[in-house]
Amino acid sequence: MKRKTLFLAISLAFAGSAMGLAAAQSGDFRADPLLAIDMNRAAVVDQVIAGWRGKLFAEQEKTIRDALWALRADRLLAASVAPSIDGLLSVC
Repeated sequence: MKRKTLFLAISLAFAGSAMGLAAAQSGDFRADPLLAIDMNRAAVVDQVIAGWRGKLFAEQEKTIRDALWALRADRLLAASVAPSIDGLLSVC
């Protein structure tokens, strides 16, 4: 459920950024979803790990957490919506 909420929030931010392009060119500010990911990196990483809790060994969890912290914002966004462990690992 939390994953779907995060995905919805990020999707809405992307939709808003596409619509705000003309406004940005006229000097208005627009939301940057990747900046939001960077500013909330700890929460995003915690949410990804929490979504896979019970499916990862402690060492795997630490390794994936470290890998998530090192990702660019766009890759972290992709990891946050990965539907499987294989999908998560392919992003990392």
